[in-house]
Parts: sequence; structure tokens; C-alpha cells
Amino acid sequence: MKTIDTHCHLWKEEISGKTWLDPEWEPWYRTFDIDDLEPLAEQAAVDGLILVEAGKSDEENRFLEQMAGSSARVLGFIPYADISSPALGDQLDGWQKNPKFRGIRMGFEADADADALRSPDIIAGLKEIASRELVFEFLVQSAQLSEVARVYDKVPGLISVIEHMAKPDVLERSDEAQWQEQMRILGQIENVHCKLSFSPRGQDIDYYLKDPRQGTFNVKEMIRPFVGFLLNNFDTQRLMWGSDWPVSIIMQEYRAVREAFSSLLEEHMAPAAGIFWDNAVRFYRLGL
Repeated sequence: MKTIDTHCHLWKEEISGKTWLDPEWEPWYRTFDIDDLEPLAEQAAVDGLILVEAGKSDEENRFLEQMAGSSARVLGFIPYADISSPALGDQLDGWQKNPKFRGIRMGFEADADADALRSPDIIAGLKEIASRELVFEFLVQSAQLSEVARVYDKVPGLISVIEHMAKPDVLERSDEAQWQEQMRILGQIENVHCKLSFSPRGQDIDYYLKDPRQGTFNVKEMIRPFVGFLLNNFDTQRLMWGSDWPVSIIMQEYRAVREAFSSLLEEHMAPAAGIFWDNAVRFYRLGL
């Protein structure tokens, strides 16, 4: 079965070590480039990759673009942009010259302003992205999903994806009811997609890094209720798989993450060919 991994990160220690990469995050405090990822993708029978931003600086964006251009396996990349900036249009003009450019990510997961997605400047930026038929990737947590739904009252044409299933609390399941309620609502919005990918919430990173099971967690059981809910309550033609490598290495190694999701799709008799390939081709307009 052909497979696209819709969520991989690459970064350079010399660059990201100055911006966000913490030396205390020992498993991540190094350079991860395409030469590290390609052999793992080959072993896991992953045919295509989508690279997603790992840092807000211009240097980090250009490194991502360079990595995308150096590999035929990379089918697209998603850099960072401040979508509230009046210079957004000029930035998009520049990015759209690259045939592998597919859209933009600006994270709201750690935003101190709970109403950040209501900002007129943010809405204006999302309208600009929608007018160009580009993709926007929402990095949010469960409590922010209602704000994503409100965005669609003002920008109904936006083509978007919720990354990492909106990072529900897989450890304590404290937000599960809220998460389910909002995912049902978002599942009714035609232009909203969701990535079946597992990434630690920012507030849980220390737990994973200090746990003696680091790298050997049972990812399948941790994500089971959330993946199962989405398969039963979200249009499966708008679901895609992503590994979140190399962030995911603190949970399980690359191939094991791929197999965990594959096994859950099989248990639910879900359309695996669509979730692993067809939906990503259509969503990112890859022309394959």
C-alpha cells in the first residue's frame, strides 16, 4: 500500500539551538536532516513525505526548503509565516515560486491569548491564504477547537487540517468529552481535515522525557480511543496519517509508529488506502 507521511520535521542544531531547541531535550538536541529520515521511510515502506515547519526564523524556513528540494521523496513542505503580518502577501508570493510549497503553519498551541484566532489580523491572513487556495495547518489543542470552528464563520473557503488530532490528553483523558464534542462539529465542515498523528502536548514533554519507558511507549493503546472516535465520527476522506518524526522518537521509533496506526485502521476496517495515500494527494494537490 502506497503511503505518504504528512507530518515530518527536520531541523539543524546550529540554527534551532538558538531559537527553540532546548539542550535538556537530549533525544532531540541534534540535527535531523533528510539523510536521517529517508532510510527510515524506506524501511517503513513510506513513499512520500510532507515536511512541516520546525521554527519561526527565516533560516529555519530556508533549511526546510533546502531539504525539500534535495529529495524526490519529499512531495511538499509547509513553512512558518506570521499570518497576522501585513507582509504576508509578499511572503506568499515568494514561497509560491517553489513548486513544492503547499501552505503555511502558524502554531497556536502555546498561545497565552485564548482568543488569538479571533484577531482581525489573523482572520485577514487566513482569508489571504484561502484566496490563493493554499493549505493552512492548525497546531492547536482541544480547548482551541471551538475557535477553529468559529474561523469558518468568517473564512468558509479555507482549506485546513487539524494537526495531531488537536493533541488530546492521552495520558489522563481529562479533555476527552470536550475533544469529542468539538471534533463532531468540525467533522461537519467540509474544508476541515485532520491528521491521525500523535504528538506530545507541550505540558507533557517532561513526563515523556523522564519516564524510563522513553522510546517504548505503547502508542497504539494510547491513541486507540481517539483514532477510533475519528474513524467513526469524521469523514474518513478527510483523514490523513502523519508520524511527527522525530518528535515521536520519545514515544516509539518510526516504523513502530507507522504500524500502530496501520493496525488500528485494520481493526476498524477503515479505508487505509485513502488515509495513507489518496486523501493526502488530494488535500495537498500533489498531482500524483
